[in-house]
Amino acid sequence: MGEGGTGGVCCRKRHWFHRFLSVRDSRKTPHAHRCAVCRDVRKCQKAFRKAARRRFPARRTECTNRMRGQENMKILSNSALRLRIETVFKVLLLLYTMLGACNLTYGTPIISVVMYPTFLLGGLLILWRLLLAKQFLRSTGLPLLILLLLSYLLSTAMNIAYLSTTTVSTFILWCFYFLLLFLEDPARTETDMVREMRLMAALYLVYVTVLLIISLVMFFTDYSYVYRDPDNASYEVASGFFAGRLWGAFQDPNLGAILCCIAAVFSVYFMWYRKNVVLTVLLCANIAVMEFYIALSDSRNGMVAAGCVAGVTLFFLLFRKLRGEKGGKGVLKRIGSLVIVGVVALASAYLPRAIQNGYNAIVRSAASDSNPNITPGNKSDTKLPPVIDRSPNASAGNKDRGSQRIEVWESGLQITKLRPLYGVSFEGIVPFAKEYLPDTYIISNGNWEFNTLDNDYLNVLAAQGIPGFIIMIALVGLCAVRLLKNIWHCDGETFPLALVCSVIVVSLAVSALFQGTMFYQQTPNTVIFWLLLGMAIQLLSKKQAAVAGEAIV
Repeated sequence: MGEGGTGGVCCRKRHWFHRFLSVRDSRKTPHAHRCAVCRDVRKCQKAFRKAARRRFPARRTECTNRMRGQENMKILSNSALRLRIETVFKVLLLLYTMLGACNLTYGTPIISVVMYPTFLLGGLLILWRLLLAKQFLRSTGLPLLILLLLSYLLSTAMNIAYLSTTTVSTFILWCFYFLLLFLEDPARTETDMVREMRLMAALYLVYVTVLLIISLVMFFTDYSYVYRDPDNASYEVASGFFAGRLWGAFQDPNLGAILCCIAAVFSVYFMWYRKNVVLTVLLCANIAVMEFYIALSDSRNGMVAAGCVAGVTLFFLLFRKLRGEKGGKGVLKRIGSLVIVGVVALASAYLPRAIQNGYNAIVRSAASDSNPNITPGNKSDTKLPPVIDRSPNASAGNKDRGSQRIEVWESGLQITKLRPLYGVSFEGIVPFAKEYLPDTYIISNGNWEFNTLDNDYLNVLAAQGIPGFIIMIALVGLCAVRLLKNIWHCDGETFPLALVCSVIVVSLAVSALFQGTMFYQQTPNTVIFWLLLGMAIQLLSKKQAAVAGEAIV
């Protein structure tokens, strides 16, 4: 092999400088990937720059710009680097919502410390994806997502009087949810999704476990504290035991109960994945504590979610086994499976209530045995824990939550009747009601002002009008069809991840009937919902089936 010329360079493409710099290896071609002298691409590029400056000063700027442009394009097209940065962003976003959902950190400066780098990194990642827009144009539901964002902007513009910083931050978070968490990424393999899901699930599980421990300590020490946030429509922030139920360290007992239901799904997944006896025992104990919290929180939404988790899981497992059954025998098996699913779902939903009744009976029995004149939870006797009872007589002004929620929904429908086309914007619900519906329940209940309608679907209807509601329903229907149509046909390696994603997404979508979950309330469940929905859609898409993914072990 001969010696290379001064700064001899080879590259992957036939650039103009091949005509000026020689490579004295007859076996090499202009398309060779290595220099004939140093055999290293980076050293070749450095040698080329030096040679260009020395031998072709007139073309020095053009050469350098070409090389830098190629390097920049290599960085932009580096999918592995982008996916790693996106994972860091998702962890930060989950941490940001976790801090906001804990009443110990709610309203503290640490939230801003996490928020600013999260928003900055998310904005840069959206810009990065825009530069690679051609890769994402065929993503499922992209037109509907864009229309939903435009609907949000229209509602904001038509209700500019209600504009606030929360309106802007909510729109930014919607962009993160839709364009970074949900949108299908062709560069992301099944293995990437599995690793990312396990990381996020582990963080979620640790977070819920820590708050559960703190909540139980508050409960057994009879800790209680409450205040109203003047910057958030006098939002009631309570901790410990308050109003006849356990709030604990969670911002809301309903939110805490839903967090426990989702954490239970992750616990079962890790038991299946790790197959470790010690870990299995610990996770089973953790699930038992979660059930106990749901009982103490007296959350009807939590009970519904618990039944939904068990029922949906069993539904997918049984009907996947029956997908090849045909004829009358197959129909009978499916009917029997539906009956089993219904019984298991109802039993799982009632279990927290049974635990609550048993706990109350034990406390009342202990109180009557010690002193007939002492009532459980009486402040004069700190040795007895309180009874779970949030009936109207349990605390002054505490109306039954079931009838209260219905009246809140009626207020949302009243608002929609007055502004059916573009809504009032989410931040405008309370001020609009004060101005045009002074007698509606959300502001005239004599207790506090409801800045949410306790139903995410009604929130969208009131905030963005009927067009925004139709777009949202179309998106929900599209995702539901994709899940129900394709989950039965995924292979054995893909099914565990698809099952976890589908169960959690369906359970959170059901819980959104009774609580803000998917859009305007920024909680860990919101991040998990959009992240796992995006994973499920990509896993169960026809395009993903053609991608060769590594085996999941």
